[in-house]
Amino acid sequence: MPSISFHLKRPQSDKPTSIFIWFNANGHRTKIYTDLKILPAKWDTEEQRAKTYRQGNAPYVLNDTLDLFREQLLEFYAEQRVKGLIPDATALRAAIEPKTIAAVHEEPDALNAFADWINYCSRSKRPNTIKVYRTALRHLREFALHAKHPMGFNDFTLAFADKFTTYLMQQRQLADSAIHKNLTTLKNFLGYAQDRGLHTNAAFKRFAWRRREPSILTLTTREVCAIADLVLPCGSYLDNSRALFLLGCYTGLRYSDISALRPEHIFETSLRITTQKTAEDQVIPLRPEARDIVARIRVGSLRPISNPKLNLYVKELAKLAGIDREVERVRYRGGQRLSERGPKYAYVTTHTARRTFVTLALEDGIEMSRVMKLSGHSTWAAFKRYVNVTDDSAAEAFAAVYGQ
Repeated sequence: MPSISFHLKRPQSDKPTSIFIWFNANGHRTKIYTDLKILPAKWDTEEQRAKTYRQGNAPYVLNDTLDLFREQLLEFYAEQRVKGLIPDATALRAAIEPKTIAAVHEEPDALNAFADWINYCSRSKRPNTIKVYRTALRHLREFALHAKHPMGFNDFTLAFADKFTTYLMQQRQLADSAIHKNLTTLKNFLGYAQDRGLHTNAAFKRFAWRRREPSILTLTTREVCAIADLVLPCGSYLDNSRALFLLGCYTGLRYSDISALRPEHIFETSLRITTQKTAEDQVIPLRPEARDIVARIRVGSLRPISNPKLNLYVKELAKLAGIDREVERVRYRGGQRLSERGPKYAYVTTHTARRTFVTLALEDGIEMSRVMKLSGHSTWAAFKRYVNVTDDSAAEAFAAVYGQ
């Protein structure tokens, strides 16, 4: 697979400088300039992203654009290789540049209004939510080009919904949960636009797609302990990654909140934070194992890293811990069950930690309402996607009540 990295044209400058891309494939290296600029002091060279801590919404927008460029380049390169072609520098530049220009000058009114809605929402919504909205808009733009489908407000009919969801399923290979999210975002926008008199087309209210959740992966208590007991060089990247991951297992915090923890959030037996996703104040009690980890935050020896890097490192940790039994991963696309099997460590991610916390807390006998409060879930519908009571724990609970 090609490798893509982002760099600054003048990294020592005290003025905003251009961001360019190194695209490496088949021994060839291509430099691709973008129209993005950033002040070098606000750039994280190691992460190749804009710094996001206490910088407002702008760096999240820039980082999302970089992610979009990466996706567009990889997709374009794969398409060309299928055709037996190796794209040159001009073709690679064209893969990201013309789409931006066309979007500005030729976009239908509804999509322009969608972009305006996203800008409006960015004042009050969290960056991750805005990222979901921008992804939905990007899918709509690409669908319009692919299907040559008009995008006026009156074109959002049930027939459109059928074509759009089919496109997401077949061309974009999205799972049912992702299709549902895109359709829900579109409905939210169209409802907003209708309320403000931009259209009178009510067909969108009947847009629907069944959301079937993929299988849930969690670790057992024994597996969490196996990771905790690994002998690792103190301060190494794996030691640092283990601490970040285990803190999620012990507290149920999202990784976005863990990476934003500062000494002022730490109290003797608890954490007190305002969550990134929901902007709600939470008090998280700390078990002894977690206190040892947050102590490293106080002294500055625990280093936040990017989510993609941690996703990679936790797989390595799980493999070292012997979490290698074969598991089945199940997803749904168009109602069809898609299954793949592999070693459990291959499917561990940062989000596994939060799901593990919820599941183990319930298995340990903590009341569901209390676990929901600790995890920040307000509805059962959202909470149940984190619950994975294992066959062994269910059998133990049954035996405790009814005997062997």
